[in-house]
Amino acid sequence: MEGEEGMNEDAAVTMEERVLAMLGTTSEYAKRLDGIVFDMERVLDSKPAVLLGYDVSFERLERFAPPGLCIVEIAGKKILVNLAILDRRMPWGPDPASRQNKPPLIMDISPGLAAPRLLNAHDLPHTEGPDNAISTVGNSRLYYMTSEICDMMTEIRQLIADGERVIEKRRQWHSCWCPATIWGCLMGLPVVFWSDSESEKRTCLSDQADSLWEVEWIDGEARLPVYSFLIPHSLMTASLKAFLQRWTDSIFDRHLPHQSFYMLQTRVSPRSRPGPLTSL
Repeated sequence: MEGEEGMNEDAAVTMEERVLAMLGTTSEYAKRLDGIVFDMERVLDSKPAVLLGYDVSFERLERFAPPGLCIVEIAGKKILVNLAILDRRMPWGPDPASRQNKPPLIMDISPGLAAPRLLNAHDLPHTEGPDNAISTVGNSRLYYMTSEICDMMTEIRQLIADGERVIEKRRQWHSCWCPATIWGCLMGLPVVFWSDSESEKRTCLSDQADSLWEVEWIDGEARLPVYSFLIPHSLMTASLKAFLQRWTDSIFDRHLPHQSFYMLQTRVSPRSRPGPLTSL
């Protein structure tokens, strides 16, 4: 492509041209061009990060990715991070205003559990009536694990800000390290999975006959999801639905050009998905 040199400084270059240059026109991912372009545009205006589901070198990302984004690799997958948006949405930043944000709901799907559970159910809004999710509130071990994950994310966010390119598991993160949790936290998801097993195939959902909910926050104009995540049906309580509504209200930005957003919740079979950890 002509003019590839210096493309990152050229404001006149379209996002489609950037993506084609980054992936190459012969790449199999060029067939998903519209979705990739959409993700790149959203990480500039409304989404803290995008997880790249395709193989691209650091060199090509440096040359062709939109300027102003941090490039990092975690557990073998590259992520483009917009620190300004991340700090507005999540509590990992150094600014006191950032620390006022709530962390996402962390769903424990470790293989030794009989059913998934929430690590931080205390962050759910109160609702009337029975709600199985709040049964974790009095468990100090779950509180401790939530704190460990939040401390890890604060350290990872600082490493990204300092220009660290490849972030690997460290000794102080041994008990809480889970790549899917880290990716979800960086992407600003309201709900993330955590497991004490690093295997994407070994979770307590493996033998669950119960279905999952796929929740998508969709841009009605582009008809593409800005966010997409999974929730086990057993945890889709009134409290959690209220939490999702509160999250939806909090990320709505009237200054953005795209305002036809809506939430879509679809019941899916666990076996119809590639795996709850990879699908994040």
